[in-house]
Amino acid sequence: MDAHHASLGRRTLEEIRQKRAAERLSKVSSGPDLSTASKSNEVSGIRKSESGSRISEIDVGSLVSQIQDMQKKNAELEEQRTVISSKLQSKEAENGMLQKRLNELVINALPN
Repeated sequence: MDAHHASLGRRTLEEIRQKRAAERLSKVSSGPDLSTASKSNEVSGIRKSESGSRISEIDVGSLVSQIQDMQKKNAELEEQRTVISSKLQSKEAENGMLQKRLNELVINALPN
């Protein structure tokens, strides 16, 4: 019976720790994706094993894999940002030339 109570106490203690960690996370968070902590095994996209607070080799391997995926996506997004930025600069230059041409046409079309 005492073993059952001890097990229940440890489980309750772990739940309290997780709840406090979630509260701290929500207080510190700067983005909406971190403001709500999930009670499942996936919190903010990071998968966690059933072992609770212990980190296993599988968890570490999973995190490394997730980091590599995020770095790859980040590189792709950076490349897209560069292309879009280049297009924007080109359009701004074109817009400036068209504005200048329009002003010249207005000046030349109006009688003095």
